[in-house]
Amino acid sequence: MAVHSIYAQISEGIVQNIMACDDYELANELTRASYGDDGFAVECNQYPCMIGDKYHDGGFYRDIEGEGIEIPIEYVPTPEQQVETLTVQNGNLQKEVTSLQLALVEQYEDNLVLQDEVTKTQLALTELYEGMEV
Repeated sequence: MAVHSIYAQISEGIVQNIMACDDYELANELTRASYGDDGFAVECNQYPCMIGDKYHDGGFYRDIEGEGIEIPIEYVPTPEQQVETLTVQNGNLQKEVTSLQLALVEQYEDNLVLQDEVTKTQLALTELYEGMEV
């Protein structure tokens, strides 16, 4: 259970500071008090952002070595979200394994039928061959 969250203080589209705070409203008030009316706070618990990163279009971005090339900072899922995702993937994989096992059983049964037909054909050919020797 999180007692507080981490907030990026944004002003002029740049992360000016990162702070821990009890709630969004307080974080937003502190940001406006520090950086003016255009400042605002953004919860960033799951983003590895740092001071100097950019924030626009609802996401964090990092400028690569001042070249003006921005790369998005990827969201890092919580352990709970990772477990949920892995649980779904595991369930899907189990269904796929079951489906493949059923397909293998069907193939095995088809092979048995073919093997039986081959055996019958061999017996018939043997009988024909033996009948020709007489």
